[in-house]
Amino acid sequence: MVQFNHIENNQYLSMDILIILLALSLFSTFTIIPLIRFLQTRNNREFEGEELIPFSSGKVFSPERYYFNSKGIFIFRANQLIYHYQFDDLIALEKMSVTVNNRKYWFMRIHTPNGQRHYQFIPKDTIFNDNFTRFYQFLKTNYPNKVKGKWYRWFAGI
Repeated sequence: MVQFNHIENNQYLSMDILIILLALSLFSTFTIIPLIRFLQTRNNREFEGEELIPFSSGKVFSPERYYFNSKGIFIFRANQLIYHYQFDDLIALEKMSVTVNNRKYWFMRIHTPNGQRHYQFIPKDTIFNDNFTRFYQFLKTNYPNKVKGKWYRWFAGI
């Protein structure tokens, strides 16, 4: 009888360890991967000697991020440049009606030789940086007819 209780307790212990490992792996999925994606969008890229400014937070599990400088818009997937668009190729920067965590999604419509491409993103603009605000102001100043939405830095969900 005593030996039976000992075996039963070991089974519960192994089940508890399995549950803890499962919870830790789930927790790490939602913390480590976003941390890696965040570190990938640090201001450490440049194009032809000019710094690239990340203006998108992107999606949590997507390595795709959007950058800009005076030479255009750049689409990176992880550390690889996928597309470089001139600002003349930009058709519109528009605010979507979709809201996530009180932040509106935005999207860019860009003219390509194969038709239009759409890129949607959450603006990268926090207390510590004003990257999307800089992108928005740059477009408002230089290409005002391409900006179709109104940006409120401190009220991003509006």
